[in-house]
Amino acid sequence: MTTYRTFLEAIKSLVRDNAFSFANLSQATNRSRGNHIQEILLEHTLQLRRDGKHNTADMYNNLYVCVNEFLKGKPTPITSFGPDTCRSFVRWLTDKRHNNPTTVAIKMRNLTAVMNRAIEAKMITRNPMNGIRKPQPRRRDLSISPESLKKILSVGPSDLPDDTYFWLLHWRALYYGNGMNARDLLRIKRSDVRDGEIVFTRHKTEESSGKKVHVALIHQLYEALEPISKGKRLLLPYLEGIKENSMEEHSKIRQVVKNINMHMRAVTAILRIPEKVTTYTARHCFATVLQQKNVSIEFISNALGHSSIKTTQNYLDGYTNEQRVKNARLLTPQ
Repeated sequence: MTTYRTFLEAIKSLVRDNAFSFANLSQATNRSRGNHIQEILLEHTLQLRRDGKHNTADMYNNLYVCVNEFLKGKPTPITSFGPDTCRSFVRWLTDKRHNNPTTVAIKMRNLTAVMNRAIEAKMITRNPMNGIRKPQPRRRDLSISPESLKKILSVGPSDLPDDTYFWLLHWRALYYGNGMNARDLLRIKRSDVRDGEIVFTRHKTEESSGKKVHVALIHQLYEALEPISKGKRLLLPYLEGIKENSMEEHSKIRQVVKNINMHMRAVTAILRIPEKVTTYTARHCFATVLQQKNVSIEFISNALGHSSIKTTQNYLDGYTNEQRVKNARLLTPQ
């Protein structure tokens, strides 16, 4: 029988998560201790889809696939997924799935969050992830050399196939647009362009901070946007008439990103650029170039739309090799 305390705590939890309904309350207070970890992961993934958080839902769906494969498809009560099983799962991700430390750390973070939700729902009494040492994410240098960046920014339309140059312009727009995320670029409204700036709120932080990002509409950015700016309400046309946070929007954004990355592979091959260049590279290049020009980290953090300077410090991963060599040379008297 559900106790008054359990009933009250379930209500508080659902209200806090903005998920209160009598159906959810009934589910939270009547779940047996035999609920399967696979079922719980699927339920959470579906809830994220309903909330329009499709990128996060993709991560939890991937976690579900891994857990189910690890358990060989056998439905397993969450109460059986204890510390020893968690440790075995971590080893399995590394040894069998060959996931890198960053990927493993993300999966374990998400599994920890699911276990915490299970505690709130009174399915388990303690988090089996507590005390388990998780691999530390590797900091990846996703920027490229100044020489490679110069080639990408200076190549003309006569040097590339028409389609490839068209999608290269999207990459340049991301780079000159404060290294913005592709989702944010595709959501820019024409009304966001005013007084020589593009002013927008990052999709990633609109719920947490709502912080505005100001992008100077310099001529390089204008030249990248002008040939591809075919939207009516939006600057770019891809999401016109599509409901925000819908699965259709999510799929369309992924397709645009896929097109940019595919054609950037062609660009790097034609220009003989050795590094891998993706939409995310544009963001790292933007931050790294400003850092190399001794722009303050406060400005870079604000331009990127980060919620804290600490995030930017982790993002930049310290100083560049060029900066270290330059400063080391100061040790020798002139």
